[in-house]
Amino acid sequence: MEEDYSSRIYYYGALLAIIFVGLAFIIGHKKNDIDFCRDVFAGLIKGDYSVQQYIDWNNFKGLDTDVGTTYFQLPNEKERTAYRKAFIKGVSMGFQNGRVGLDKFTHWRVYNKAKDKVIIATDFSKKVLLFEISKGAAGRTLTSLQWR
Repeated sequence: MEEDYSSRIYYYGALLAIIFVGLAFIIGHKKNDIDFCRDVFAGLIKGDYSVQQYIDWNNFKGLDTDVGTTYFQLPNEKERTAYRKAFIKGVSMGFQNGRVGLDKFTHWRVYNKAKDKVIIATDFSKKVLLFEISKGAAGRTLTSLQWR
């Protein structure tokens, strides 16, 4: 009986330790807002279409263009898909033609923070690029990418 009790304590202790290690791993690897912006922006620069899922296309304002208005007016999903691909490819080509990579953007920081949105800033030459992130039930999405 005594041995059975010790075995249970050991078993439950080991189980709790595994749970705590797992939670620490998950929490430690959750990206902060700066890392989120940097990753999405890196994907845009590379032309990685998978970053499209992190952009709020219906409301997006990107590099002096009201992307959301144009996107919202497209009549079907086929045209919206083509538009997303063309936008990402255009952004990528612009940065690649200018020979500008992610390494040219420095001093990433939180510029402004509210309950449901965050603005991240990064410096490029003598300009500042601002990323606006909305936070909702579905997670974070990029709603704006503008030079200041």
